[in-house]
Amino acid sequence: MAREIKLRAWDKELGEWIDPNEFMVTGMGELFIDDSREWIKPADSDRIIVVEFTGLLDKNGKEIYEGDIISSSNEGSDGSDVWTNKEVGIANIVWMELGFYAKNIGDENFCWSLLDASSWYHINYIEIIGNIYENPELLKS
Repeated sequence: MAREIKLRAWDKELGEWIDPNEFMVTGMGELFIDDSREWIKPADSDRIIVVEFTGLLDKNGKEIYEGDIISSSNEGSDGSDVWTNKEVGIANIVWMELGFYAKNIGDENFCWSLLDASSWYHINYIEIIGNIYENPELLKS
């Protein structure tokens, strides 16, 4: 099953997300912003950051994107352990080599593939609490 490819773009200068209807990324990797009619190449620009949808939703049905910060508990509603190793706590969603991973903020050596979380049982314990652009203070947790 193919996952939907969705992007969003953060404007560091303005400190806000660009409306998805006001930008597009070409096959050549150039970013076009509709309201300014200027081309910006994300790789060459310090101003615009483009992030990708992971294809997963959190427990509230919210789309999980690269750069999102998630919270997860180790205990299910019935008191059983959800994760086999340890509590995930707060993690940042990152792209690493073969896919999206949740990288634990308190312990950077602990990260896990979102493919492991994609089963119904695990994804129901993940909640987006912010992102690295609008809530950088969460990275210091």
